[in-house]
Amino acid sequence: MNYHIDNFGDERIAEIFHSSPTIIVRNQKSLAIEGWASDETAHLPAGKVEINIDGKLYPVTYGLDRPDVAKAYNVPAYKHSGFKGAIPISKIGKGKHYLQLKVFSNNKKTNSLSKEIVNFEIQ
Repeated sequence: MNYHIDNFGDERIAEIFHSSPTIIVRNQKSLAIEGWASDETAHLPAGKVEINIDGKLYPVTYGLDRPDVAKAYNVPAYKHSGFKGAIPISKIGKGKHYLQLKVFSNNKKTNSLSKEIVNFEIQ
């Protein structure tokens, strides 16, 4: 599986990692997460994506338009590989947490957790 988190909360993820290994979340009603994921073995979009926060899975909307990903990888099928979700802060709770993506193969028979872990703290 291939994937990337573009935005986490109000920040672009690349900018966050340059400033701190732990993202501080303040004054937000929900945690917005956006990115893309694909099944690189099948050269197709992923079957679905879920957000794993502290071992609890949250659904996201998958299949959003990402022509930039299709162009970057030269795989037209990746055009609909975008995802977007918003998890209410009240469901997560204050304190330190971790986030990973759970990406399913196009046929949904296999899945894997992202190797990258996003550490964050809700204050």
